[in-house]
Amino acid sequence: MSNSKFIEELIKAHNEYRAKHQVYYLYYYHNYYYFIQKILLLLLLLLLLLLLLLLLLLLLLLLLLLLLFIYYCCYGCCCYSNYYYLYCCYYYCYYYC
Repeated sequence: MSNSKFIEELIKAHNEYRAKHQVYYLYYYHNYYYFIQKILLLLLLLLLLLLLLLLLLLLLLLLLLLLLFIYYCCYGCCCYSNYYYLYCCYYYCYYYC
């Protein structure tokens, strides 16, 4: 085998090796960033779920406060002492008591 043929084979083998490892590098590089993207998406979904639960809790708290306010107006001091304690109390006492 002549030197030029040997050098050509060496260059060809080297190029094949580089091409193969470049493909592996791109494959793992793509999978790594795809994995990070999936983790970030899951974290975003978890954050949205927590915000939704917080909103639901806030709505339940507002409903509880509304029910307590209606209960106070209907069965509290305004119904038994003074109908004009508050306009709201007067309204609820007049229609619900």
